[in-house]
Amino acid sequence: MGRRYIKIISIITSVFLIVFLLSAFPAACSPPVAGGSKTGEPSVTPTPANSNDLSYLINENPAEIDASKLPITPTDKLHPKGTPPSVDTSDYRLSLTGQVINERSLSYDDILSYP
Repeated sequence: MGRRYIKIISIITSVFLIVFLLSAFPAACSPPVAGGSKTGEPSVTPTPANSNDLSYLINENPAEIDASKLPITPTDKLHPKGTPPSVDTSDYRLSLTGQVINERSLSYDDILSYP
């Protein structure tokens, strides 16, 4: 049961990290230009030689990216030491701070209550 919670926390942390990184690059979140590019030609997302190099996505519209072709990080690689620390879910708090409209601090039960 504890490993399940650790995986859920790892996934939630990864999602918030992705949202943070996308907000750091506003050009990637700008609306698409008619025709898919500034020249009117359809946009084509190149495939990088290194499957872990995602730099080609910086200027892409997130709504047009086929996420099924993105690499999946194995769970043992999600933590710098390879093994996530044990977490007491009764004391766990997720703080949403920084450049947000409403700062929040959510308990683990609060997070699970979301759809």
